[in-house]
Amino acid sequence: MRPAAEQRAGRPAAIDHIGRAKARMAEIRTLQGDAAMDVAEYQDKFYAEAPPGWVYNWKNHSIFNKEYPQYFASLQRNGWEPVPAQRHRELLYPEYNDENIIIEGMILMERPKELHDARVRREHQRAIGQIRTAEQKLAEAPAGTAPRDENQKLRSSMRAGQTVGPADIP
Repeated sequence: MRPAAEQRAGRPAAIDHIGRAKARMAEIRTLQGDAAMDVAEYQDKFYAEAPPGWVYNWKNHSIFNKEYPQYFASLQRNGWEPVPAQRHRELLYPEYNDENIIIEGMILMERPKELHDARVRREHQRAIGQIRTAEQKLAEAPAGTAPRDENQKLRSSMRAGQTVGPADIP
């Protein structure tokens, strides 16, 4: 603590942050016991395990309390459906009455794993195709320029996902 003369001069008194932290920890221990100290007790508020054959995913339900029904309709067209709230009551507070699981603007949705895996494979193949197209365009010589045959070996050996390190300087 500062001397009384400093406090009278209009300066704020020093705050005992360590004492404040110790007092708060005493309150927490009283409310939660020693489990409050155990890091392993932490539970992710968004964790929910999907049943076999299904995939869960958190999707946007609202942004700043504004809902986007066209986005929700596109999710449903892609096979996503809301997970019923009664399936995962552990994620919700006791008085929760909504039929879907909505936490912080996110809604828990599910779709069959078979459909999900097929969509993921298709998106992966589409991305690989875009990379291959870009590689071909890089290898082609623009009209009116010399062919790039001298780089044929480099073109055939380089692929997306590979890196080339620094060149040796003689």
